[in-house]
Amino acid sequence: MASIFRSRASLGLENLALRHQIGEHFRLALIPLWAVEGGIVGIEILVARPEHPDDNLLGQRDSDVSQPFVVTVEELERGINKSRCGATRHFKLDRTTLRVEIQGSRLGEGVGECRNCKNIQKLTIRFVLGSESEIYLPQPSGQETLTPPTGWHKVDAGPFSLFAPLGWEFHQLMGVDSYVGEFVGDGLTLRFDFGRYSNPLKEEKKPAYAVIHKSIGGFRAKVVSPRTPGHGTTGVYFRNVGLSNALCLFGQDLTSTQQELALKIFETIRFGGPIPRYVLPPPPPRATQNLFSHA
Repeated sequence: MASIFRSRASLGLENLALRHQIGEHFRLALIPLWAVEGGIVGIEILVARPEHPDDNLLGQRDSDVSQPFVVTVEELERGINKSRCGATRHFKLDRTTLRVEIQGSRLGEGVGECRNCKNIQKLTIRFVLGSESEIYLPQPSGQETLTPPTGWHKVDAGPFSLFAPLGWEFHQLMGVDSYVGEFVGDGLTLRFDFGRYSNPLKEEKKPAYAVIHKSIGGFRAKVVSPRTPGHGTTGVYFRNVGLSNALCLFGQDLTSTQQELALKIFETIRFGGPIPRYVLPPPPPRATQNLFSHA
């Protein structure tokens, strides 16, 4: 390989990979490996314990040896199914297993001065820990019957969904230790943080806020809204919706009309979908790349 991988230390400031909690004891990250000349030429699959986030339990990376937890641009260019490690890879983690399914990719051209060299633009991977049932959020028993308002449609975010007026959209955003996204429509944005470290809305207290504890979708939820519209957070927080994951969905400084709509949307939240697939994020700004050009 003409291009070389940088060390883990060099990747520290440009690690824009999506991180996520898998199961009770592991953290997962996709680490883009940049060539010194510029361009992503590999992806390291990192599984670590929360107390040692940089120690990959799958093995120690070596740029001169083909390893199952590193997906290289050469493998993708030649055909991942023809590679030595294949498109489906299995790893042993304590008393469970991790199955990695490389489902698709998109390559671009250009690595430094080599305009014909390929780089990784997009990579789609599916992870299964133990079995299918272990990475799907469980459906709660006794879930409430849901009848959304007329003209509303379902907007799916993966591990949970909600109903909103027609025209509302879901956008996935970059996350670090959790799954992050937003729902947008009618001039209103509701952002969410799904994972172990979601905002518990502890700063939103009485008497400035109305604070209600109730059941939504079969899970206990805390709903907060400022008594003075336009000043503060209107949000809902679920402490545990399965696999130690929490959810916080909120809007900031909403008008009275927007606040009323947000509270109605919160009531339609339902859980039980799959954890989202991991898609390679865009590269960092060129200024960040140049910072490590001589690493």
